[in-house]
Amino acid sequence: GLRPCAYSRRAGFAGSFGTVNAALVSSRMATLGADPEHVPSSPEADSSVRVVARFRPPVTPDEERDERAFSILPDGRSIAFASQGHRSFEVDRVFGEAASQDEVYDYVGAPGVRDVLAGYNCAVFTYGHTGSGKTHCLFGPSEPSAQLGGIAPHAARQVFERIGAEAKEGADFVVHCSFLEIYCEKLRDLLHLGNQGLRIRDVPLHGLAVDGLTQELALNASEVLRALSIARRNRATAATKSNEYSSRSHAIFSLHVHKRAQNGSAPFTGKLALVDLAGSERVSRSKAV
Repeated sequence: GLRPCAYSRRAGFAGSFGTVNAALVSSRMATLGADPEHVPSSPEADSSVRVVARFRPPVTPDEERDERAFSILPDGRSIAFASQGHRSFEVDRVFGEAASQDEVYDYVGAPGVRDVLAGYNCAVFTYGHTGSGKTHCLFGPSEPSAQLGGIAPHAARQVFERIGAEAKEGADFVVHCSFLEIYCEKLRDLLHLGNQGLRIRDVPLHGLAVDGLTQELALNASEVLRALSIARRNRATAATKSNEYSSRSHAIFSLHVHKRAQNGSAPFTGKLALVDLAGSERVSRSKAV
């Protein structure tokens, strides 16, 4: 009952996402002047963390010739070693090589974005070996593509579709985005390279923040996509033996959604953080710069 999934040289990334618990959101809402009892309930709040594995298809002739390394069990949650069928491990969901970006977004991104639009915070992390598809999953290809777009462009469209619908009923939203890079223990503002010496500080009543990081106002999904494009061009990359276009930095894209108080409704702020971690392999093995 096993079906082929991935090969030894392209074990897919593992990601996780979660919605903060109601107690934390209530505290956050209180600092914004809202009544904690008016915090909308979240359908996903009882699942604080989920772990997802995704395997990409082969992209080189060498990978095409690789022997099978893993198989997905019929439950869609378990992964078995092809050479040791009795050994397996389980996650919340496994996506095989044929999975589309839309399928991944519907399971990983869409529930979190719905919670963000209800005043919760959500984070998605991608982790894995260089070339396993982490950046592709979060942001899609370097050239915009409606079919291959990752979680970030999908999320931008979902956010503004919802805002457009609620605006007809008089709701007022403000959306900002930011893109931070952590490279060689230094912080860089990928939307404004002139920002130097960024520092993390503890802001009273708000928690940790990066002082001076650009918060780009976005009036529609196209402006978010334009900011993503600028940031990705600015991101530090270095050639490695594993992937000549591999990024050697961590990157955090954040989408902040603030709903203003209006007609007696309580204001709230939700945040979506997409974290693209650098390759998990040892530098000595990948020959990274």
